[in-house]
Amino acid sequence: MKLLKCLLTANRCYKAGRTIRPKGVMVHSTAANNPALRRYVQPVASTPGRAELLSQLGVNKNTNDWNREGQWVKGKWVPLQACVHGFIGKLADGSIATAQTLPWNWRGWHAGDGSSGRSANDTHISFEICEDGLTDPVYFGKVYREAVELTAMLCKEYGLDPLADGVVICHQEGCRRGIASNHGDVLHWFPKFGRSMDDFRADVAAELGRKPEPVALEPAAGCDKAKAGTYTVTAEGWLNVRAGAGMDKQVLGRLLPGAQAVCYGYCTGDWLLVASGTLTGYVSAAYLRAEAIPAVDGSNDRNDKEDDDMVYYARLGDVADSYKPTIRKLMERGALVGRSDPDPDSLEDNVLNISEEYCRVLTTLDKMGKLD
Repeated sequence: MKLLKCLLTANRCYKAGRTIRPKGVMVHSTAANNPALRRYVQPVASTPGRAELLSQLGVNKNTNDWNREGQWVKGKWVPLQACVHGFIGKLADGSIATAQTLPWNWRGWHAGDGSSGRSANDTHISFEICEDGLTDPVYFGKVYREAVELTAMLCKEYGLDPLADGVVICHQEGCRRGIASNHGDVLHWFPKFGRSMDDFRADVAAELGRKPEPVALEPAAGCDKAKAGTYTVTAEGWLNVRAGAGMDKQVLGRLLPGAQAVCYGYCTGDWLLVASGTLTGYVSAAYLRAEAIPAVDGSNDRNDKEDDDMVYYARLGDVADSYKPTIRKLMERGALVGRSDPDPDSLEDNVLNISEEYCRVLTTLDKMGKLD
């Protein structure tokens, strides 16, 4: 992260000088196709290091930056009523940087009033990501990464948990919580490049060296054998795999269009519990196409050659990490017994020769709590 400091000392918000005890970070984006930091950030005559800042930011010749009390618009003086703690965008040389524009513990003017009568202005540090045309994946990737590093720095400085409820949110999430006005940022932008705020929070936590806690799958309401089978994803973009049946459940991962998933019949309403690779969770049946499965009549039953695509694990130590906790638990309980070789006291050396399909089914049942 590249951090510049150019406080907006001429802004009326800065002059108000109110402080807060930061309880979170709110992510905004500018809603204007202009990725240049100079559009919003400019030093005034009294700003320390003014010449160096101008050389890095570039000069805003339109004099519509935010380091002012207001501006004349069509012959009318309009006071500036917004101020955030920082901006992320392009410097004059095209590189990405963060410009701090308020002391982090000062009260910003960024969220407006929410439907609850409360405002994130009183609780959250804020920053704006300068938007471009919302079509450039390279620019998005760079500013997204900058935002992750900035948020991680702020969480570390103020002892904030990015995975705790309501700590790291965007403007739209603030609106839903009743602590911000009705703006869409950043949920009109992040999903275009396969990112959600859940992803953002997880990336901030990872930046801080934290590993997300494993998520327990909700038990399925029942098992409908008629729904068992192989399915192909038909959704455009991607299909979220969730910890439970419902749009409000935590996203565990995504399946791309054309991906295949297996359902063993467990479901809750129109949500199927599926497994695809190492990913297990609930997906909406509305975005799946059932594949035809040949009837089983025994006419092709043979045992002279195994399926070339079948993956087998010889020992516990060979089992994929996503399956290993379940297989180890079953072995420790004596429910799954292998042949110890060469060390009879080592579970890792147990010869098992179990298939990936077997491991996947058991892991799915384990996540549902069926093995407890």
